[in-house]
Amino acid sequence: MNVTLTFHEPYRVVKESDLPRDKGKFQGHRGQTFARWHGSKDSGRPYITGFLLRSAVLRAAERLLSLHSGYWKDLSGGNIRCCHGEFTKHIKGQSYPRKRPTMEWDTNKILCDLLKLCPFCALLGRRSKEVKDKIINFGNLSLPHEQKFRLQDIAPLQTLNRFDQHTGKAFDFFHVLEVDPEDERVKTFTGEITLDSNAQSALTLLQSALKYVDRLCGATCTIEEVVPPQSENSQ
Repeated sequence: MNVTLTFHEPYRVVKESDLPRDKGKFQGHRGQTFARWHGSKDSGRPYITGFLLRSAVLRAAERLLSLHSGYWKDLSGGNIRCCHGEFTKHIKGQSYPRKRPTMEWDTNKILCDLLKLCPFCALLGRRSKEVKDKIINFGNLSLPHEQKFRLQDIAPLQTLNRFDQHTGKAFDFFHVLEVDPEDERVKTFTGEITLDSNAQSALTLLQSALKYVDRLCGATCTIEEVVPPQSENSQ
């Protein structure tokens, strides 16, 4: 599945050299919530990690499932009851539950059997030990051309205020690099999401969640699935 992401207001970017190199730090693993700048400040280009896209899609899917009481239609049009997907990861023999708080819905469905995944479990990428490869993979999003830029030309340093949520008054400030999508060259990103046969139950939930994502990298955006044109022979 090919997708296109379009920004509608200035989005934030961070230089890869500014990310923590200590793997024990949370930010080093997650890459923060900004787009990344790959290359030097004199010659580089922004891109969006697949991990960031996946996180936004999962949040959107959880909101959609909560609105539909935990049920979702599959490719055949039937309603499937989804579990909460609160599974435990196994890393080097140790178990780690999902860290991010998850939304809940009304169904009391127990955790799915790995042999028969609900759409949400398939979207999460749960798989049995017999399945070695990822059943769903979110690729990085990149600009649809090879042009490189000077960082200061397209991402000037901005000073933003932090506001107290209770008083509405600014109490602090911070600096960010922001790319203005008024420049058509850096407005749109393209990428690919791949699903194998074990994740097909997640297809309709994935398609709806992509449409539901409205913010990424601190800016409003839209994500669209690129449907390949039909050939004359298939008409």
